[in-house]
This record gives sequence, structure tokens and C-alpha cells, in this order.
Amino acid sequence: MITATIQNGAYPHSQLIDLTFPIDEEAMMEKLSEIGISDSNIASCHVMKISSKVPALCLLENNCINADELNYLARRIDSFDDYELAKFQGAIAREGICTMKDLINLTFNLHNYTVVTDFSNLKNIGIDCHHL
Repeated sequence: MITATIQNGAYPHSQLIDLTFPIDEEAMMEKLSEIGISDSNIASCHVMKISSKVPALCLLENNCINADELNYLARRIDSFDDYELAKFQGAIAREGICTMKDLINLTFNLHNYTVVTDFSNLKNIGIDCHHL
């Protein structure tokens, strides 16, 4: 789950709203209309704050984003287990990812990354025991 505090990117001093993603399309459009956004498919939402189980998503703060893309990213992240979340977080930092497109693409390429989460058995480092 991702909670974003957003405002209309065209009006820097517009009202702030909180949206929790993923969200159904109708509810999203209803909330966006409160701040004068009528199309969720353009980068018109200025992100003031992001709260998520993936702290690296703070990279979206102070940027204009497409609400549909953030909704899609939230759905992808919600399907991750703890190990996939660790790989996602690590890959964001390792690759210097900073765009929504790259974040979404990363969700499909986590198989390319390994994260060591347990150092108690050094001989198993590098072996993906989660999927054996």
C-alpha cells in the first residue's frame, strides 16, 4: 500500500489530498476531481509526500506523476513477498532508479537481483532458498 499526499501540479498552492494506492479507478477520479484533475493518465499530480513499506519511493516526492502509473505500481508492489520487497528496495538504490517508468519496469525484473537477508549461514549466500 502506498499513501501519497498530492496536489494539482498546475496549481502549486492548490489543496492537498491523500490517496491510498491501489485504488479503484472511480474512487481515484472522484478524489482527483476535488483538486481539479480530470485525467489520471497524465503527469499532473504533484507528490508532496509518499508513505509506503518501500521507503525508497520517497524519490517520487516533489515530482509530478501519473496517478494511473502509481496505481499500477502499487498493485505490483502489493503482490510482493518480503524477499521481493527487499530486492526491489535494494535495486532502486543500486541502479539509481528515479522515474516511474523505471520503477514499474523493475517490478518485472527482480529475478536479476539477489539480496542477502540472512548472514547466519554463509555457504547459502547467493542461493535463492525462497524459491527452492
